[in-house]
Amino acid sequence: MSTFLERLFPEPKLLDVPFGGIDISDHSVRYCSLVYKKTHYEMGVHGETRIPDGVVVNGSIIQPEELVKVLARIQTESGLTFIRVSLPEEHAYIFELSLPRIQESEIRSSIELQLEEHVPLSNEEALFDYEIVTQDTEGYLVSVTVFPRSVAEVYLAVFIQAGFRPLS
Repeated sequence: MSTFLERLFPEPKLLDVPFGGIDISDHSVRYCSLVYKKTHYEMGVHGETRIPDGVVVNGSIIQPEELVKVLARIQTESGLTFIRVSLPEEHAYIFELSLPRIQESEIRSSIELQLEEHVPLSNEEALFDYEIVTQDTEGYLVSVTVFPRSVAEVYLAVFIQAGFRPLS
């Protein structure tokens, strides 16, 4: 039945934006995309490009203009526009937090109130996301990932300058 309905009412292409994934290390940029082929996904464009020493050090972008050049070349060659980017794990703080039973809409604000107890960043300096690991009648166990806002903003600026449109 769902196949019949999917044929009658296919997902609008506008909602199915093709995207690639990009990972930057201190020495290279890796990228790939997946392409849907009727019943399965296949690897689309993919590759790895070396970046000069000193451009990225321990996950920090030291020479943004040089990285923009590398990324712009990848953007032109790959044809990727929309991307999902991994941030450097060297700057990540990850912890689990137990929360009492509250409305799911209140989880984010509850985490925000406790953030400074778990990471050496103020709320203004931090960007975070969470995932509910388990929930029961007592409450929630959530996994929280925190990044310095300054790191995320530098990565975002570099990708935008290179012609990419980051989705996440």
